[in-house]
Amino acid sequence: VHQQKNILQRFEHLLHSAIQKKTQDESRKLAILATQLDNKNPLSKVIKGFAKVDVNGAPLQTIQDIQLGDTLDIHIQDGSVKATVQEVTQRG
Repeated sequence: VHQQKNILQRFEHLLHSAIQKKTQDESRKLAILATQLDNKNPLSKVIKGFAKVDVNGAPLQTIQDIQLGDTLDIHIQDGSVKATVQEVTQRG
């Protein structure tokens, strides 16, 4: 009986260790996925002080996408702003 109790305690310890390791591994994977998801979220940049600008419902990526008079939707951390393009200046 004593030997069986020792065997049972060893298995219990091994099982506990395996569960703990699996939980830690899955937590690391979840943290990596959360970081990757945050990096792909355009609004996460807004929180860091940048703005997300849309023109005609699509993200503004180049001045080639806008014309004078277009309405821009500017999304910032605590709200959004509509602005009308009055001037376009190309760099370089």
